[in-house]
Amino acid sequence: MFRKIFYNAFAAFFLFPLLLNFKYWIDFGINPIKKYATFQEAVIQEFFNDSLYFILAFAFLILILLPYQLIKDSNLNKGRKMSIGKKVLLFTGLICGLIILFGSFNNIWWRPWYKNLYYIVFALSFGLFFAIFLHLSIDRYEERKLTNK
Repeated sequence: MFRKIFYNAFAAFFLFPLLLNFKYWIDFGINPIKKYATFQEAVIQEFFNDSLYFILAFAFLILILLPYQLIKDSNLNKGRKMSIGKKVLLFTGLICGLIILFGSFNNIWWRPWYKNLYYIVFALSFGLFFAIFLHLSIDRYEERKLTNK
């Protein structure tokens, strides 16, 4: 139980904001680290001083990670292990669902469909990264513990 809480909180409050700002961090025209003396100071200033940091991280934890863990654990308790491909598709589906929901308010549907493919690539890459991370950190341990009973 502690392992699930720790790694989900780590994914929501550290990895998620880091990946959201990934384009900003690798853009060669903008170098946010030059403004700060150390990398640690750069991370603290860029993430923790952002007013939306905790709101976005907490929303990711509640709207994506919690349903993902509940669905995955429900299948595991029924004796059905999910493959890594199904976990990636589940995570991607949850992200796509939020994109569709919030896209309805943001009017992304007015743009041509081929310009919205960016969102599918975004959701698939996030789904792939987080499903693999959570599989390696939580699921292997949980599945091994269940099969040893």
